[in-house]
Amino acid sequence: MPTAWKPSFVALLFSLPAFAQQPLWGQCGGIGWTGGTTCVSGAVCNRNNDYYSQCIPGQATTPAPAPTTSTATTPPPSSTSVPAAPGSCPVLPSNPSFTANARLPNPFKFFNGNAVTTKADWDCRREEISQLLQRYELGTLPPKPSSVTGSYSGGRLTINVSEAGKSISFQVSISTPSGATAPYPAIIAYGGMSIPTPSGVSVITFNNDDIAAQTNTGSRGQGKFYTLYGSGHSAGAMTAWAWGVSRIIDALSTTTGHNIDLNRIAVTGCSRNGKGALVAGAFDTRIALTIPQESGSGGGGCWRISDKMLSSGINTQTASEIVGENVWFSKNFEPYVRSINNLPFDHHLLAALVAPRALLVIDNTSIDWLGPRSVFGCMKTANKIWQALGVADHMGVSQVGNHNHCAFPSNEQGDLDAFVNKFLKNQSTNTNIVKTDGANQVGFVDSEWVDWTTVAVILLCFTLYAYIRQRVHRGSKLPLPPGPPGHIIFGNKLPESFAYRKYEEWTQEYGPVFTIRQGFNITIVVGRLQAAIDIMEKEGASLADRPRNISAGEILSGGMRTLLTPAGERFKKMRRALHTHLQPKVVAGYSPTLMKNAKQLLLDIIDAPERHQDHAKRYSASVVLALAYGKESQGYEDPAIVAVNRCITRVGENLRPGLWKVDIYPFLRYIPGYLNELKAGHAEELDLFKTQLREVKVKMERGDEIPQSFGKYLLEKQQELGLNEAETAYLAGSMFGAGSDTTASAISVAILAAACYPEAQRRIQEEIDAVIGKERAPTTSDAESLPQTMAFVYESYRWRPVTAGGFPHKATKDIIWQNYLIPKGATVVGNVWAVGRDPDYFPDPERFDPQRWLDSNGKLREDVKSYPFGFGRRVCPGLHMATASVFLNTALINWAFSIHTDPESPIDDMAFTKSANAHPMPFKVIFKPRVTKTMEGVKEMMEDYGI
Repeated sequence: MPTAWKPSFVALLFSLPAFAQQPLWGQCGGIGWTGGTTCVSGAVCNRNNDYYSQCIPGQATTPAPAPTTSTATTPPPSSTSVPAAPGSCPVLPSNPSFTANARLPNPFKFFNGNAVTTKADWDCRREEISQLLQRYELGTLPPKPSSVTGSYSGGRLTINVSEAGKSISFQVSISTPSGATAPYPAIIAYGGMSIPTPSGVSVITFNNDDIAAQTNTGSRGQGKFYTLYGSGHSAGAMTAWAWGVSRIIDALSTTTGHNIDLNRIAVTGCSRNGKGALVAGAFDTRIALTIPQESGSGGGGCWRISDKMLSSGINTQTASEIVGENVWFSKNFEPYVRSINNLPFDHHLLAALVAPRALLVIDNTSIDWLGPRSVFGCMKTANKIWQALGVADHMGVSQVGNHNHCAFPSNEQGDLDAFVNKFLKNQSTNTNIVKTDGANQVGFVDSEWVDWTTVAVILLCFTLYAYIRQRVHRGSKLPLPPGPPGHIIFGNKLPESFAYRKYEEWTQEYGPVFTIRQGFNITIVVGRLQAAIDIMEKEGASLADRPRNISAGEILSGGMRTLLTPAGERFKKMRRALHTHLQPKVVAGYSPTLMKNAKQLLLDIIDAPERHQDHAKRYSASVVLALAYGKESQGYEDPAIVAVNRCITRVGENLRPGLWKVDIYPFLRYIPGYLNELKAGHAEELDLFKTQLREVKVKMERGDEIPQSFGKYLLEKQQELGLNEAETAYLAGSMFGAGSDTTASAISVAILAAACYPEAQRRIQEEIDAVIGKERAPTTSDAESLPQTMAFVYESYRWRPVTAGGFPHKATKDIIWQNYLIPKGATVVGNVWAVGRDPDYFPDPERFDPQRWLDSNGKLREDVKSYPFGFGRRVCPGLHMATASVFLNTALINWAFSIHTDPESPIDDMAFTKSANAHPMPFKVIFKPRVTKTMEGVKEMMEDYGI
């Protein structure tokens, strides 16, 4: 290299970073900017103002016009007016008079000056905040349109929306995570992902510009939202985008094939899209986790603090600047941008609309324009609302600098993972995260901005109620059973999954019966067999009730799911109908149905052995479809089976202990929108169950010849049973749901056990060969002749119980057990997992040993049980049908095949789902033909089976 070139070459080397391409939504220019000024492919550097240019999708745009002074805007048209407050809440005046307030407004004081003092007050205050934001900043969010439909194909979801004679459609792309088990949690990403994509999570890419354009101030009223509602609608672009997110979720809920878990939806975006993500999370309560990234002023930042930063010489975006830059906010906002202190809200109250759902605010301390002090202070203040609701760890702030705009730094990965794992993957993680790497809280001083205290009314109610309840119990001469220590207010912290395993540890530490407390609810856990007999069985009449279950019982099930229905007249009617139809002699009449579907399961395994768990689900769903409605299954894609499996998954997820705080603190049900996803689930279930039963009724009225079914029986006996239409539909539907779920899991556990314990498999195969031979396949009538096989089934029930945690009972009177008090009103849980591990009755309990169920003569023992189907008067009425199914399939599969583990895919026999009815996680086994040399030979032997 010539010497003369060296200086210029060195200079070029040092200047290279300035030419690095900036990411989508990253900064690419502005006064004082020393970074790159070109953007990645597909984006251009757009000048927002003198101080800030940003990489946006598409073509270059003209600079935004300078802000102009606005006059008062005309109120939005009546068709887009903000809904009025509920009747019992204070009503905002039509033309309120605002009083200047330089500090952040008090979340716990109404606009009229009254304090939030009761559990119902916060509901009203939250609605008031929503109305204020829509009226004076964001514009009106329209309700769900009259028609929203969707179709899914090739990784794209098409959303079709119609309202008042106008229609639009738009698409989003959906990526499927590799190596994960469906259904998947999903993140709706404005403009694509700017945060690292978490493993096992789908990404729904939302082109929000298609709904509302955001090029500059000339974009107002442009986009498909305004095609539907008119260009003069009051909604700013962010409100229109939030509307679009809601329509995506609507379409997902009515569309199959995408494998998205609607209970685990997140939304994210960066910069302007981060502002939009926060608004979407605020208004749609179906969003479990909201992740605004570097949203700056107008997002996570408070207007008041941003104004103060600018007046202090820090170049920060403010409200008066932002309305001259773009159309993110309503025109109604413009009269107030130079007198922000007059507004009775700020963005800590926008964030409050997300509570008590999860919110993680990701921010950057290195870019003054974003207002890092404003964002940190505003969101730290917002966290006080979550504190008041008792879920402070549902809201986090992670603020880290030394990186470009929207370039996610690696040292924030742990914070992101914690929130995603907890709120999208249902894992137990520490999400108490409110932090910044800026010195002295980035200059934020709480006392300068907050002159109010966090309302103690909610927590005070918890404390007083817990204190009173504890005093009542202490007033008894007998103590409660011992148990682990807990928080004085909130009680014991339980694992968010697999609580039954923790209960077993506590059983070993505190004894066969122990006490735990959540809030003011006392729970007595029974974990040993003799104690279960003494309490759950002998005191069955006093434990026939269920504790109140607001989430899954009252809201999701409408109080009509038999499993969760409290003792009373409704429960008696429904229980009587179930027992009449599921007693052993009736079950025997369904043997042809069981055998027909067991044959199909066997053939399905031959054709696709890797899908054996899916085949078990198809078997059980098809059987219960026939039992409930007399219908033939159309296979895996049968719409009824798809819909019911969705309902099963939903109720199983929502039954996990501690998932819904409303079951501990009932007043939370009055928080607007908090339970919307459960209400929507109930509406879907009830419509499904009514539709299925209506088909049976129509056939009966036409005089069609239809097979006997539970649905037909209920319709014939409806008046005699005293059931209304909804109860009748739910009773048949609940049977479909519960029976399908548990039976499928139990069959898979039996296959799992056979593969993992070849000696136990060999014993039942020897018994089948000796009693039946290889010339014919086992049937339901062989059960009494195959005690070794039945012992295998019983041991699989004990070893990996489907309902491992048991279902809660409620004591209707004081129960005394070994000088301990189980007080009236307490929840009592028989922990099936721990009872089946009682070393006094089941030595070496982790070992799978069917011989423990046989006496010295090889007969089934009658002196020991593990209670896999529950206890006392709440035992599962479908136990005879379930056991007949599990026995038949266990016998048939082990007659036809030898089952082996796959050396290349080791089995984790403790890997189960976290739902109330636990399923083995996907596992691989090898099926080899046993009764013939080939699989085709097995098929030939099964040709006449069940005919």
